[in-house]
Amino acid sequence: MSPACARIRVDRVAVRDHLPATRVEWLVRDHVPGRTRGLPGEPRVNVVEIDTVPWEPTEGDRGPGADRGGRPPTW
Repeated sequence: MSPACARIRVDRVAVRDHLPATRVEWLVRDHVPGRTRGLPGEPRVNVVEIDTVPWEPTEGDRGPGADRGGRPPTW
């Protein structure tokens, strides 16, 4: 998924999973790997890695999505 597409989805994912949008934005920014072996190509967000990151809820995470059993937001 492109970083632009992921940024468009941040608010939707945050609302659906009852998470602060800033935390979802952080996950997106943290999972844009560099170019593979210096080869040209478009940046991408590794949503598979985001879906497997251990998730520790904070006080800002509330609602039914906050009790995710250590799972991050899903795309």
